[in-house]
Amino acid sequence: MGELVQQNPYYNVGLNVNGFLNVLETARLFNINKLVYTSTGAVYGEAKGTVSEEQPVVPADLYSSTKISCEYIGFQYAKLFNLDFRVARVYFVYGHGKYPSKFINLYKIAFGALEGLTELNIESGGDQRLDFTYADWLKKQREH
Repeated sequence: MGELVQQNPYYNVGLNVNGFLNVLETARLFNINKLVYTSTGAVYGEAKGTVSEEQPVVPADLYSSTKISCEYIGFQYAKLFNLDFRVARVYFVYGHGKYPSKFINLYKIAFGALEGLTELNIESGGDQRLDFTYADWLKKQREH
């Protein structure tokens, strides 16, 4: 996602932050008292080894900066408006309809062969260990 935000930073930062603000306002206005926000593990930056929630956040790019900003705004809404607010910091979500050719380079490298993409190369980082999160709800959501 970081690559996509960089392509049009003004629009995408506004979309992420203001879009989430719209969700918070909807919850407040309609008395929805529980909200789970899907953030990203990228808020930890370039961490070594296994990451825990006690690790300080050091956003690596604009995308992760918008995600941690939304988390902080969500926690403030929780305090001000008695909202049960939770955060899930997931890594690399994939699933039905998330085609590698339509996404960031990392997805193309990891899953492109499944779509039939060829000549997939990665310049650096091949020694990384990454957690991918499979989202079955993507298929169910598209069926309705």
